[in-house]
Amino acid sequence: MGQVKLILFILLGLIYWTGFLSCNQPRSPPIRTYSLDTLYIAKVIYSECSICPLSEKLLIGSVVLNRVKDGRWGNCVEDVVFYPNQFYQASGGTNWKTNEECYRIARILMSYGSVDSLVLYFFQDFNKTKKKKIKIRVREKYHIFAYWWVLNT
Repeated sequence: MGQVKLILFILLGLIYWTGFLSCNQPRSPPIRTYSLDTLYIAKVIYSECSICPLSEKLLIGSVVLNRVKDGRWGNCVEDVVFYPNQFYQASGGTNWKTNEECYRIARILMSYGSVDSLVLYFFQDFNKTKKKKIKIRVREKYHIFAYWWVLNT
């Protein structure tokens, strides 16, 4: 009789340990809704600076929002992102995708606005910017952010 109780006790312990009798039923993943504007900003952030630090990713997303406010590139996020010759990946590049981190950053920017309301341009290579007159606002690890530029003639 003692062995039956022991076996029964072990079986009940295993059943409980595997979660069969517990209240913790597996949950389905939450349903996510994606705003197209947020998704476009996330894709720009990923395609332009997926390896950059957080501060730089926030500034890249801010450039898109600031351009919407400025109006020269269009009056909505979609117009700005797909404006000709601005974001290479949006024009059919192979890196037009995103990840969860960039999407979270884009959501924060869409909720709270730009982190720097002056930046309208960014450049990856400082040597190329020597051919332009630029007003530098911020220098980061991989990009230079500016609020005004013209080509030298």
